[in-house]
Amino acid sequence: MKQRKITKVKKQVEGIVLEVIGVIGSGRMGRVLAGKLAPHYNLLVYDRDGEKAQEVAVTTGGRATDLEGVIGAPVMILALPAEAIPEAVEELLPYLRTNQLLVNIATTMQKTIIEEILKSRCPVVSAKIIGHAKEISGGEPPMVVIDAPDLALGQRVAAIFRHLGPTVFDQEDVVQRLNVLASTEGIKAALSIEEKMRKAGIPQQYLIPAIRGVAAGTMKAFAAGDAGPFVQALIRQIQGEKES
Repeated sequence: MKQRKITKVKKQVEGIVLEVIGVIGSGRMGRVLAGKLAPHYNLLVYDRDGEKAQEVAVTTGGRATDLEGVIGAPVMILALPAEAIPEAVEELLPYLRTNQLLVNIATTMQKTIIEEILKSRCPVVSAKIIGHAKEISGGEPPMVVIDAPDLALGQRVAAIFRHLGPTVFDQEDVVQRLNVLASTEGIKAALSIEEKMRKAGIPQQYLIPAIRGVAAGTMKAFAAGDAGPFVQALIRQIQGEKES
């Protein structure tokens, strides 16, 4: 396949030529990434399902392309399920150059696995997102954990992902461990609320606003240090019970 020189297709904002970024995958997180990055980059969206890629491009301001197009991007973000990444990397492998960069965001896919497939064809950096796609699209900023083979590459990727939220440098496995912990405790809390509502005789119809509105809102306020007097009183009560 003859490579198309996408870098010649330049998008400008206020006279500034924007860097070309390719997003491979048009699922929930791929859509969120495209929406956050399109205002700042010449964004290409590729998916094996061309209709999905076109839909994401239209709604986010990016540009749908095919495989021949996306392989010309100097930076390609793998916004794919972990199980789909090895095959996708194998597909890209013959066309990759040493000056290109692959960025993996799949929480459960370690970059060492991708590096084994690449065989030093190009570097790979992990940018693991702590956040839910729906919450991010609604305005909740995630934290992005960057795990790179060297500082320069890490800073390059951090500069891209700063458009999503704050970035930190750490080992990528911390995100998977954190996601499992937080999700487990969140489900436990939801199940506890449901059970206590049943015992208190509160109708099931109130479960969704209780969890999504009250519980989730209270936890967000607590995490942000923005708890009101009612929540602060509850915190003191709970902490007192733990100490007694």
